[in-house]
Amino acid sequence: MYYIEFENKIVLADDNLKRLRITLQCRPEYEGVEIKETERPLVQGDGEYIYADTPEYEEEQKQKERERIGEISMTRGDVFEALILAKGVNKNQIRHIIESKEGLSDIERTLYLNRFDEALNFYRKYPVIDLIAEEIGITPEQLDKFFITGDYKQLCE
Repeated sequence: MYYIEFENKIVLADDNLKRLRITLQCRPEYEGVEIKETERPLVQGDGEYIYADTPEYEEEQKQKERERIGEISMTRGDVFEALILAKGVNKNQIRHIIESKEGLSDIERTLYLNRFDEALNFYRKYPVIDLIAEEIGITPEQLDKFFITGDYKQLCE
């Protein structure tokens, strides 16, 4: 990667030196700034380029992926059907899990039961999904795969 550093920030980068030089012709504010080279991967961040091989960047990408998966939804019927097929649990058993789970505040329990009874769609990010899954032996990774694929068999592995 070739890059331009200006005021302690990487402001331009490209894996093609010729293209970077052409870009510089349109950016007079960087005239005379040295073009540097690195073996490390660079990606564009907020107004500057950052190294893509740092733990911070990798953690940021994992967080973005968690948020993306958290926004995936499935119909209530599809979730219940998958739990029946994968683990043989029915709605009454799931309701009992929520009602009897120790450590939930009254507000949490009420919210979880409301979501269980009334939600048309279940989003992966709902905490009640993790609570139910944990109680019936489904891992967070299995849940992620299930919500991504919609395949109940992901809950059986």
